[in-house]
Amino acid sequence: MKKTVLLLLILSALPGKNQIQAQNKIDHNSVTGSWLGKLEVSAISLRVVFNLSVIEKDSLVATMDSPDQGVKDIKLGHVNLDNDSIKISAPILLGEYLGKIKNDTLIEGTWTQRGNTLPLNLTKLRKAFMLNRPQEPKPPFPYAIEDVKFTNEKAGIELAGL
Repeated sequence: MKKTVLLLLILSALPGKNQIQAQNKIDHNSVTGSWLGKLEVSAISLRVVFNLSVIEKDSLVATMDSPDQGVKDIKLGHVNLDNDSIKISAPILLGEYLGKIKNDTLIEGTWTQRGNTLPLNLTKLRKAFMLNRPQEPKPPFPYAIEDVKFTNEKAGIELAGL
């Protein structure tokens, strides 16, 4: 009798099938944000950013950026989240992303477009992706800045610059 009660207590403490599935289920809010990955196409490496957000009735929507191609906010199709799997359709690109959510910062998957399938692992970004554009520098600068004026006495004008 004691062995039976002990066995029942142990079995009741173990997670059942439904409890294990609930633990593996990813909610929509945990995948929202920007996810960055690289597509290796021949000798070219293209960065891809998926931006996921929640809209009414707990539905996910996505846009895609391709910073290396200068493209931003491509509207994507249906986003399906099923336990730890995610599927993002991209009908305008004739493509789709299929991935397994490994944790809150990593999705391992593949990008398929026009019959070609490439590995594409995504890492969650802490903030929105921004290109480093050295042609648009921001202070503090690594050089001195001063106002300069030159007088052209022959022409009777003053030239100034920064």
